[in-house]
Amino acid sequence: MTNCEIMNACLLTSVELGGVFHRQCLTCNLFERCSVFKADFSPNQTYFTLYCLGPGVPKVTIHSTSDPSRYTVVEDNSLLAMSLETKRLSETVFQTLSSDNSDLDLKMSLPPGYGGNLHPLLIIIDSIPGRQSVTEEFALGWPEVLSSLHGVALAWIDSRSWVSQGQKGSILDPRKLSSLRIKDKLGVVEWLMQLPYIDGRRVAVYGKGLGGYLGLKMLTATNQMFKCAAVMAPITDFKLYSAAFSERYLGLPNKEDHSYMAASLLDDIHKLKNENFLLIHGTADARVHFQHSAELLSRLVKVEANYSLQLYPDEGHTLREERSIQHLHRTLLHYLHNCLEYDPFHSIEEEEEEDEEEE
Repeated sequence: MTNCEIMNACLLTSVELGGVFHRQCLTCNLFERCSVFKADFSPNQTYFTLYCLGPGVPKVTIHSTSDPSRYTVVEDNSLLAMSLETKRLSETVFQTLSSDNSDLDLKMSLPPGYGGNLHPLLIIIDSIPGRQSVTEEFALGWPEVLSSLHGVALAWIDSRSWVSQGQKGSILDPRKLSSLRIKDKLGVVEWLMQLPYIDGRRVAVYGKGLGGYLGLKMLTATNQMFKCAAVMAPITDFKLYSAAFSERYLGLPNKEDHSYMAASLLDDIHKLKNENFLLIHGTADARVHFQHSAELLSRLVKVEANYSLQLYPDEGHTLREERSIQHLHRTLLHYLHNCLEYDPFHSIEEEEEEDEEEE
C-alpha cells in the first residue's frame, strides 16, 4: 500500500494482517533523492514495478515482493541527470502556514540567486480535484523554464480541499469548500507578496479545469490583486460538469439550486470586466466541455470585458498534437512575458559571461 500522509512524500509500505497490523516502509532510504513513489504489482503479486517520481531525476525499477531490496533497473534517465548537472536550476522551498486551525502546505520554486532581486510571482493551481500539488515530485515543464531561465518565482498551495490531509478543525460543509479554498489561497498569496524577494505588483495566476475555475474566482474576489491570469478549460457552471463531483460537494441540482448559483462563475462576470486574463480551451474537451467557455464568452462580450482567447480545434482536455502543445507553451510564455514584464531572452549563461568579462 502507498502512504501519502507524510508531507510532500508518497511511500510504499507493507502491513501484516495478523496481530497489531505492523507497518513496514519498503521504500524508505531505498534510493537517494527518492521520496515520491508509485507502484504497480504483477497479477500474482510476486513482483512490482516501482516508479521513483522525485525529487531527483525519475527512475523505474522492478522488485521482488519477497525481497524488495533486490531490484533490476529499467530506466534511470542517466543522460538527463548528467545534463542537469551543468544547469543552474531553481531552488525548491516547502513551508506550512496556518489558517482557521487548518494547515496550508506551500511549495515555492525560486530562481537561482533569488535573494538579490525582486521577482514576479506565478501562482499555479492544480487541475484535478483532491490531488495534492505540494509534493517533491520531479517536474521540468514550462513553469520550471519560467523560474530557472526567466527569473519568475512559482508557488503551489494545498489548502483544506485536499481530502487526504487531516484537519484540526471540525468537519467542513462540502458546499463551502470552494469559498474556503479561495480564502485559503488568497491568504497565502498576500503572505507571499510581503516576502522581500517578491514583487507584489507583478503577480499572476494559472489554472486548468478546477484550477481555472478557482483562478477566475480569485480574480472576482479581489480588486486587481493579480496583474493577469491564464486559465485553461475552466469550469464555469457546475451544472455542466461531472455529476459525481458536483453532487458530492453541492448536492442535487433540483434541491440545492442556490448552492449551484453561488458556485457559478457566470453570475460574477461583471467583476471580470477590468481584469486581464487569457482563456484557453480545446473544442473537443470531454472532461470540461467547451460549453463552459462558450457560456463564459457570451457573457464576457455583453459586459465588454478585457480578455484574450486561444482555441484548439479538435483537441481534448489534454492536448495531443505536438504542434498544439508547442503552440500552447509559446502562447503561455508570450502572454506571461507581456504581463509580468520579465526578459524573455535573459539567461543565466549570458549573465555569467558578462560577469567573466567584467573580471
